[in-house]
Amino acid sequence: MKQYLSKFTTFALINATLDDARDFCQSLNVPTWYEFEDLKLQDVNQIKIKSYEISEKPYAFLIGKANIESQNALLKLTEEPINLNYFIFYQTEYIIDTLISRSQIINFNIEDQNIDKLFEFFEKKDKSNFLKELLNIKNLSKQNKPLFLKYIKSFIKRLSYDFPENSIFLIRQYKDLRTYNLNIDLFLANMCIELWRIKK
Repeated sequence: MKQYLSKFTTFALINATLDDARDFCQSLNVPTWYEFEDLKLQDVNQIKIKSYEISEKPYAFLIGKANIESQNALLKLTEEPINLNYFIFYQTEYIIDTLISRSQIINFNIEDQNIDKLFEFFEKKDKSNFLKELLNIKNLSKQNKPLFLKYIKSFIKRLSYDFPENSIFLIRQYKDLRTYNLNIDLFLANMCIELWRIKK
């Protein structure tokens, strides 16, 4: 994914949340980002100043809502990005078409039927089909780790309704995975071990 996205500096995340945008930053190996949930013109001036700072590592600017004035001010920055800084729009319904057209579009929409299947196989203790569906979801995510994490989060959330006490471990592990950018395959192995312990 990193190699595929390396030529892009502006991204439009469809059906995404702020958490999705943060996960996306981690997937790009961007260590520092600045969040603007409701971008104003004065915020763009701050972005310009920050963009010109000399840094060995890139910054990312996570932008939710934005008024027209601030978006017009962003046009020049996104057209000629400085120091490989990233612009990530995660509430694209508020963003003008010109900015979207300059962005690599990443869809964060998840299919509920896949979560339904995963939960059904779990309830039936069908380990084989559970793992197959988990891999299927991973393939659907097309190597987009943040999107795959969104599927996992949705499954754990649903699981917590029926197994609230047993889900505490998974919720904590999931938070650690996001916070520390841990190995996702190791997380999945630990998750499966915990799930089958729950179903004993």
